[in-house]
Amino acid sequence: ALRLMQFAFLGIDETALAIARAVAADPRHGILSFTEPARPVADDDWAEFTQLAPQATRLTGWEVLLQQGAADVVVVARGHTDDDRLEPLRRLVQLAIPTIVAHPVAISMLLYYEIDMIHREIGGPLLAYAPSRWHPATARLVDFVTGDGPLAGANQLVVERSLGDPAPAAALTAFVADVALARSVCPDLNQIVAMGPAADDFRNLGVQLVGTGGSMVQWSAVASTDAAGATFTLRGPTGTARLATNPDAPWSLELRAAGDERTETFTDFDAGAEAVRRIEAIIGGDAAGASWLTAAQDVEIAASISRSLAKGRKVELFAEDYSEAGTFKGTMAWVGCAILMLVAFLVLVAG
Repeated sequence: ALRLMQFAFLGIDETALAIARAVAADPRHGILSFTEPARPVADDDWAEFTQLAPQATRLTGWEVLLQQGAADVVVVARGHTDDDRLEPLRRLVQLAIPTIVAHPVAISMLLYYEIDMIHREIGGPLLAYAPSRWHPATARLVDFVTGDGPLAGANQLVVERSLGDPAPAAALTAFVADVALARSVCPDLNQIVAMGPAADDFRNLGVQLVGTGGSMVQWSAVASTDAAGATFTLRGPTGTARLATNPDAPWSLELRAAGDERTETFTDFDAGAEAVRRIEAIIGGDAAGASWLTAAQDVEIAASISRSLAKGRKVELFAEDYSEAGTFKGTMAWVGCAILMLVAFLVLVAG
C-alpha cells in the first residue's frame, strides 16, 4: 500500500473541496496545511473544509510549500486573476513537487504552455483535475463510438450548457470542462468558429469545433436559474446517445437506437477520490493519462473564442510549437531577421 501522504492546499475552491473530502475519507492520507481562499468561497463550503482539516496549519504564504518536506502533494486552486498561479506553479513544477491543479486554473495559454515546457524538461508528478474527462459516462460514450453498435463511427456531438452563473469566468470554466469531455469523444478537433455579439456574452454565444476526420462539436449556452449542467447528444447513423451531466446529481446516459434502448445512471463516481488515485499512480511511476499538454489544449480552445469572434472566421488550433525547442527556433529566427535588417540599414547609412 502507498505510504501516508500529507496534502497541502494552495487556496480553496470546488476542486480543492472535492479532493479534501476524498483525503479526509482515506485513512492513508491527511491534510497538513492550507492557505486562505483566493476567490470568494461560500460560507458552508469554507466551514466544511475547516471541519475536514481541523488540525491543518493555516499558512500565510505559498512559498513555504516549496520547502523540503512541506507536503507530499500540493493542490492548487484557482486564483483571483490568471497571473496569480503562474509563479507558484512554475516553482512547484521546477522542484518536481507532486501537484494537482484545478482545471482550468486560469484561461491563459501562456501559463499552461509555459508549465508544459517546464514539466517536459523536469518531469515530476503533475495532474490537471479534469473529472469530466475521467467520468465513466465519458468512457461509455467513447465505447459507443469505437465499438460496433449503432453509434459506431459517430462524429457529431451537440452540447447544450445551462449556465447557473453567466459571468465570463464561470462560463469559460464550464466550457473547458465540456471541451475536455468532447475531445475524449472527438479527439481530432483542430478548428474553432465562434458566433456571437461579444466574447464575454455567453448567453448568446455559439461555438463550433471541427476535426480533421470530419468530427463536429456544436456548443451553445443558455443562462438559467436552475442548477448548472449540460447535455451531450451524440448522433450516429442509426441512433443517438444523450448524456445529462449535473454537478450535484449522478450523470445519466440514454441510448436510443433500433432494437437497443436503455438508460444508465452513474452513482458511484467520486471525482476527488479519482484525483487522489491518479496522483498516487503517477507518483508510483504510471504516467498514463497524465499529459499536461492535453489540458493546455483545452485552454487554448477556450482562449481562441475571442480570437475567432474578432476575426469573424475559423481559427486553426494547436498550430504553434510551444516546446522549448520551438521557442528557441522562433527566437533565433527573430534575431536573424533583426540582424539582416540592421545590416541593410547600415549599408544605407554607409552609402
